[in-house]
Amino acid sequence: MGPDLDRWRKQIAVAGGEVLADTVFANATIANVFTGQLDHGDIAAVDGLIAGIGKYANGQEVFDCSEAVVVPSSVDPHIHLESSLLWVPEQSFRTEQEQSLPIPTRLRM
Repeated sequence: MGPDLDRWRKQIAVAGGEVLADTVFANATIANVFTGQLDHGDIAAVDGLIAGIGKYANGQEVFDCSEAVVVPSSVDPHIHLESSLLWVPEQSFRTEQEQSLPIPTRLRM
């Protein structure tokens, strides 16, 4: 069997709870980008990829995420100044001063 098939079978085994995950993110609040809801559960990862979301009691490494919201890495949190409801000279001034500020904006999905 090729390495891709072996890796795929290992991911399936981890997802089914037959093999211990490399990493478990336990008790996470998970942003479900398909339904727009917040789900709760554990995330099992193997070989750097998510193998399953559900209930995974053990892993080689376990992180308690009970106070965290987990979102897909493809979420790109950036702004466009024209949508920020902030006066551009004020934004420029604060950026020059290396200040951090909350930016009011219109959320578009």
